[in-house]
Parts: sequence; structure tokens; C-alpha cells
Amino acid sequence: MIEKLDNLVEDISGLNSKLLLLIGPPRSGKSNLLGQLAKRRQARVLSIGAALGRELLRSC
Repeated sequence: MIEKLDNLVEDISGLNSKLLLLIGPPRSGKSNLLGQLAKRRQARVLSIGAALGRELLRSC
């Protein structure tokens, strides 16, 4: 799964918008997967929280 996510991030790197929304049920491993991706890409994870997430969805 981490390979697929890493490839997806690479695919969208040339786009103007680089927002990637990862959706899944609670306790499905989303945070762990993002942590793996951040480590792999030498980046940090920024948790925006559910309230900001809902606001961003409304503005789309």
C-alpha cells in the first residue's frame, strides 16, 4: 500500500494543487500510512483536524 501511495504522490507532483485526501474508517491505519510516507519522503505530517477538513471540502 505504501508503494501505491508513494507513486500517487509522485504522479501529482506536477499539478498546481498537491492536496491529497486520504479517507478511511477510524483505526484503519491512515495515520500510520502517512507516517511511513513522510519518513520515506523525508517530510513531516501536518494533521489539520476534522473541522478544517470539513471546511476545505465545503469550499471545493
